[in-house]
Amino acid sequence: KVRKGKLPFNAMTGNGVIRKVRKGNYNFNDPQWGTVSLVAKDLISKLMEVDPEKRYSAEQALHHPWIQDGVEAAQKKAKLPESMRSPHRVVDANFSDNGTLLV
Repeated sequence: KVRKGKLPFNAMTGNGVIRKVRKGNYNFNDPQWGTVSLVAKDLISKLMEVDPEKRYSAEQALHHPWIQDGVEAAQKKAKLPESMRSPHRVVDANFSDNGTLLV
């Protein structure tokens, strides 16, 4: 579970936050982040990677365990037939051959 409301950037101003985002200078030390799972923090860290070559793409994010676990739980809750529960089938259907997200 990810909670909104507290950024992983401790700064006094909006400009301070922007500087920290650009440098990748963040942490999850605030007590609010204590309730966020390690796997969720892992995804956030991969999405906030400063180096674009290392940063997760949208497709990589959709295949991350935190997202896949949520997809699987939602599919079970919706009582979808087993044949429609493959999270990879759901994710793969949303990308073109060149990796562009199709909306």
